[in-house]
Amino acid sequence: LHLCEDEEIFFEKRKKCVNEELHKQRLDENKILYGIERVPNIAVIGSGGGMRAVVGMCGAMVALKDLGILDAAMYTAGVSGSSYLSTLYANKHEINPTSVKNSIQERLQSAPETFIRLLMSSLEVFISHIFDGDISLTDIYGDKVGAILLGKDHIPKWSDLRETLQHAELPLPLLAAVHVRDKWIECSPYEVFMPKYGTSIDMKHFGSEFD
Repeated sequence: LHLCEDEEIFFEKRKKCVNEELHKQRLDENKILYGIERVPNIAVIGSGGGMRAVVGMCGAMVALKDLGILDAAMYTAGVSGSSYLSTLYANKHEINPTSVKNSIQERLQSAPETFIRLLMSSLEVFISHIFDGDISLTDIYGDKVGAILLGKDHIPKWSDLRETLQHAELPLPLLAAVHVRDKWIECSPYEVFMPKYGTSIDMKHFGSEFD
């Protein structure tokens, strides 16, 4: 297994940014990591847990940003609730966890009323697909929670982040999705990787039908 070409290009660019940030923040005063060839792969990882994961990951991001560690990270990664922090990448120039935290707090205050309205509007869609097995109540719940938390900052397509990341000024975001116990996938703006099958597909083509 190896990185796809786009991620390898990002990785080489990002190493330079991380190296500069480590010295800028004086995180390597003893020069233990001195030099591009010794730049560490720092990753900020969040777990699942619904709203608790959203709040916990957001708080961690704010603290790590204040410490300068987030700017020196190579990757951010999340699953389920913590993946909602992908809104950090809505701004193409910097990661601002405090702004996202304030936005989430504001949206959660009106969440009950908003959620009920969105859920009712989705019942017709659910009923029309209930016998097909294509949509479940879990799908609708996740979609509506996402609509509340992401709002106008929602990223239409994950692959759209390629433009944002072209200069590697931000960590590469990774998302994980679990289907059942032995089926899960890893998603980056560049590709979707399925460990069970040992294969990957370009993110732009994910969800397409092939003959």
